[in-house]
Amino acid sequence: MSMTSATRTALATSLLALSGCPHEPSATTAAEAPAVANRPEPEQPLCGTGERFTDYAWVPDDARLTTSIQRGDGELGPALTTLARMTEVPELALPVSAALDFRNLSLQLASLDHLLGELGLDPAELVELHSPGGELVWLWPSDCPPASLATRVLDRWQVIMRADLEHPGLRWGAGSAEGLPFDVLTLGEDRVGLAPLGRGAQVGAWLLEVPRGGDDGPGRALADIEAAPIRAVLSGEALLTHAGASTPADRPRDASARHRQIRVTGDAWDELGTNTNADTNTQTKTDT
Repeated sequence: MSMTSATRTALATSLLALSGCPHEPSATTAAEAPAVANRPEPEQPLCGTGERFTDYAWVPDDARLTTSIQRGDGELGPALTTLARMTEVPELALPVSAALDFRNLSLQLASLDHLLGELGLDPAELVELHSPGGELVWLWPSDCPPASLATRVLDRWQVIMRADLEHPGLRWGAGSAEGLPFDVLTLGEDRVGLAPLGRGAQVGAWLLEVPRGGDDGPGRALADIEAAPIRAVLSGEALLTHAGASTPADRPRDASARHRQIRVTGDAWDELGTNTNADTNTQTKTDT
C-alpha cells in the first residue's frame, strides 16, 4: 500500500512518542524526505504472514511485562476497549507503567499496523516486553529469511542491518528520528523485534544473554493462560500489588507467586490464581 508524505510523518511522530523519543521530525526534514508515493507497491508477501509463536520459552525470565496480542482475533477491538477501561478501576491496583501501557495499547497497535504494512508483513501475533531497564520491546514471529527482511528494511527506511559478532544470530539496524523511529532486530531465523532508538544492541543482548524459559518465568506463565485476544503477565515483586491490598496478608493470592496472569476478552478481565475478575462495566466481582 502507498502512504502520503503527511501520513508517513504522522506515523513517525506517533511511533516516536510511543518509543519514548522526545523529538518530533521537523517540518524541514519531512519536506526533504523522499515521497512514499514514488516507491513501488509492496509485492504480495511470500513470507511473514499469519505466524504465531509456538511457545514463549525465549522470553527473558526477568521481563517485567509480557503481553501477547492476537492481531487476527475478531474480539481484539472489544478486548482493547476492556483493557483500557479496566485501567480506571482502582481495585485492580495496576502499576503505573502497566496502566499507561494498557491504556495506550490500541494506539500503539494502530501505529505498528502501518509499520508492518510498509514492510509487507502480517503476523498473527505480537508480543510486547518491558525489560528491567524500562525498554519497551515489540517482537513477532516470522518465517522470512533475515536477509529478505534486511532488504525490506533497507528499501523502506535506508536502515542497514548488521550482524552482531558478539551474539551469533543477532542482526540489528539503527533507526532514526527522521525515518524508522526504532532500532530493528532479527533474532535467529524466526523472530523480528523493535527496540527504542539507540538501544538495539543492548536489547538484543538482553534477549539472548539473560536466562529464559524457566519453569517459573513469565514465558511459562504466559503459556499457561487460556487463549484470548490479549494475555498479559506482570512480573516482579513490585508488580504484584492486587485489588488495593494494603498489606501482603490482604492479597488474595499465593504469597510465593511471582506473576499476575491476566486474560482479556471483549467482555471480561480475568486474573488467574485469584478470586477476582471484572466485567466490562468496570465493577469488580468477587467469587463466593
